[in-house]
Amino acid sequence: MNDGIHIVGIMSSPRINGNSCTLVRTILSETEKLGAQITSYHLPSKDISFCQGCFRCMAEGRCVLHDDFNEILQTMLQAQGLVIGGPTYGLAQDACMKNFFDRLGMFAVYTSSFRNAYVVGMSTCGRFGGKKVAKKHTEIVNGVFGSGQVTGTLGVQVGWKQVEDNPENIEKCKRLGKKLVYDIKTGKRYWYKRLGNKFITRFFMRPAMKKNIMEHKDDEMKGVYETLRSESIIGD
Repeated sequence: MNDGIHIVGIMSSPRINGNSCTLVRTILSETEKLGAQITSYHLPSKDISFCQGCFRCMAEGRCVLHDDFNEILQTMLQAQGLVIGGPTYGLAQDACMKNFFDRLGMFAVYTSSFRNAYVVGMSTCGRFGGKKVAKKHTEIVNGVFGSGQVTGTLGVQVGWKQVEDNPENIEKCKRLGKKLVYDIKTGKRYWYKRLGNKFITRFFMRPAMKKNIMEHKDDEMKGVYETLRSESIIGD
């Protein structure tokens, strides 16, 4: 019995058994032991085109490109937990993960698609940048009309080695997996995190974006408006 908990893992390493994939799977495996249903996606193995910057998602409520993205997104939207992991390249997200975030785009931000989700962000690096990228991965839950909860982040410095060479890395992932399930089950709220950003969003970004939605609810922002309206986040 999984108590209705579904956790989705997103991996962007070009190597399906690479270091970051190993750590994501370790986290997922631990949540599964605690009863969660898990689904994982290795992005390089999927057909995910580059974002075209057409903004048709804002008007139509979904990405219009015909590939695997929408299927992955729909699975994620039904999940209570997300584990987002990939390698650090040049002190930033790797290209595959960056494109995935591009495809989520402003539609996910405007509609606050993952406002009810818990997320763990992780990244591996040679020496620098892992913690920064792991934190970047958690921004998937940020939204204008609400944000999800960040259970934790993990940046792992591996150098030329494999993550398995340091058992502590595996143990940290197991602890994060346990914490993720605990947070979901108890509904833990991390209200004190990102207080500055939350203040700016609540009192500056939200009013401006709501105005934009209402002014264009019949054309450019129709998909956003209808999504928010169907979820009772915004009225007529």
